[in-house]
Amino acid sequence: RIGKQKGRSEVKYSTREGTARHGNKFLHVEGSLMFQESEHVKTIEIPILHTPGWQGVLQFYVDLYIADGAKAGTALGRYLKTTVVKVLESSCFPSDKYKDVIEQGNLEDIPMWGFLWEYIQLNLLDPFVRSATIKAFFVSVF
Repeated sequence: RIGKQKGRSEVKYSTREGTARHGNKFLHVEGSLMFQESEHVKTIEIPILHTPGWQGVLQFYVDLYIADGAKAGTALGRYLKTTVVKVLESSCFPSDKYKDVIEQGNLEDIPMWGFLWEYIQLNLLDPFVRSATIKAFFVSVF
C-alpha cells in the first residue's frame, strides 16, 4: 500500500494462470486484504506444487482489484495491480533419476545412454516437441 494510508482500505486478489497451470504448479487462491490505518504491507500465501520431471521456469499472476463496496477513494495504481510470480524448477534436468549423482557433482558417473533416454522421454511428454521431433525424424530419414 502506498500513498495516503489514512483509514481502512480493502482490495481483492486472485491468481491467474500463465505458463504455470493451476493444480499442476500452484493452487488457485482468491480473497481480500483489509489494510488498517497506517498499515502498508500484507502477505498472500499461495501453495506451490512440486511435480516430477523438469519443466523449466514457469510463471503465474496475482491480480489485485477493488473490492465491492470499498471505501470511497480506494484506488489501484496504474502499474502495481498485477504481479508475476516465477516458479523456479526444483527438479534436475532432464529428470530426477540422476539427481543424487548430479548434486554430488559426479557427472561422469551418469551413463550416457541412460541420460539420453531421460532427455528423449522429457521431449516426448510435450505434444509440440513430440510432433516436431517426429516430423524432423521423418524429414531427415526419408
